[in-house]
Amino acid sequence: TGSLPNGIGLWTNIRMLTLTFTSLTGTLPTQLGRLTNLGELSISHNSFTGSFPFAQVLSLPRLEWIVAGHNQFTGTIPAANYWTLSSSSSSSSNSTKTTNTKSNTKTTNLKVWNMVNNDISGSLPSELAQLTSLKWFQFSNNRLEGTIPTEALETGWTQVETLWLHSNSKALKGEVPCRRATSTSDTTSTDTGTTVVIPIDFRADCDTNPNIKCTCCAICS
Repeated sequence: TGSLPNGIGLWTNIRMLTLTFTSLTGTLPTQLGRLTNLGELSISHNSFTGSFPFAQVLSLPRLEWIVAGHNQFTGTIPAANYWTLSSSSSSSSNSTKTTNTKSNTKTTNLKVWNMVNNDISGSLPSELAQLTSLKWFQFSNNRLEGTIPTEALETGWTQVETLWLHSNSKALKGEVPCRRATSTSDTTSTDTGTTVVIPIDFRADCDTNPNIKCTCCAICS
């Protein structure tokens, strides 16, 4: 019970923060953005309120896992570049000329992002397509609107196995393509040696005029 202290930003060596089903309340401190070694953030099934600190959390370089569903978080996913442009300078002893080198450095290696059953609003920015390591993206039962970014569905989220975008106040629209696993790591072999492809868990709105459409929805009959 209770709330997270602002001093959480001092826990710089922590790699996993698992606080599910602990009756925590209050807001999530922005000081989480200082936990540069954090790889997993699991805070689902609590009573957190206030705006989720997207900018700070998504800047964590080692973060692979965000599970923050079943809370009362508000806010919008920022339309920011999930890659940062860094520059460095070097000089030679034989020359006074300074050379600037620029390179793209990935700021997040997110594989799991679950924020179901919150109060997240706004649209899904096209920059989400840059999260190419994603396997689970679950934002059902929020207040998202607009359309699912084409860039994510067609080119960015090629590894996504679980995609829940249904039940978003009937405002988010789009059609989820049916994909099947293509790598051997996503298949299983039977006793007869036959390789069986594991279906990917896409979920749509199951009604006569759905906003989120998918012909291979995992829950619609």
